[in-house]
Amino acid sequence: MLKELAPELNWIATVYHGIDVKKYPFSDKKGEYLLFLGTFSPYKGPDIAIEISKKSGIPIILAGEIRKEFEDFYKEKILSEQDGKQIKVFGELTFSEKAELLKNALALILPVRWKEAFGLVMIEAMACGTPVIAPRRASVPEIVIDGVTGFIVSVENMIDGMVKKIEEIKNINPLNCRLHVEKNFTAEKMVKEYLKVYEKILQIHKPFSLLEKIW
Repeated sequence: MLKELAPELNWIATVYHGIDVKKYPFSDKKGEYLLFLGTFSPYKGPDIAIEISKKSGIPIILAGEIRKEFEDFYKEKILSEQDGKQIKVFGELTFSEKAELLKNALALILPVRWKEAFGLVMIEAMACGTPVIAPRRASVPEIVIDGVTGFIVSVENMIDGMVKKIEEIKNINPLNCRLHVEKNFTAEKMVKEYLKVYEKILQIHKPFSLLEKIW
């Protein structure tokens, strides 16, 4: 996805983000609420997440950073919808608070409006055994396995598509989500992939030729 976002760069390889999976608590017992985690900005679609919650009838918890440039959007589109039952809104969380919400959520809802290069919260959710529902946009198809670790819906029919997939979310095995992250998105794998990139660069540009350019 990064290659598509910046085609003018001298692309060598794609290295995916990794996390320390051991820090994320796994649970195959899920609660009865949807979860949105991310900056409260129009690009992340928290207002869409609220609409999905209302249409599905499943309560939602929203939490994340409130940036100054998005304060009006947050107050008008998010905070005004809070009722303490169907819609609960929180600010930034500690790691333990975030992990607890991720572990117990029925699903992570990620209705992004923009081409996000990665989306760390997706692998955080799956590490906790929580499936992800998101549109086929940007990096989503590279991170989520449709029908195995969550569901990917069309951008054109995002809201109704996500509502429909919520009805099927209990068919997703939480263990598959965890195993997917352990195999593909660990900090250890990220480091190894970066080392491969550095080795490739050194093969192309020998150390002495690099020093010659510097001096």
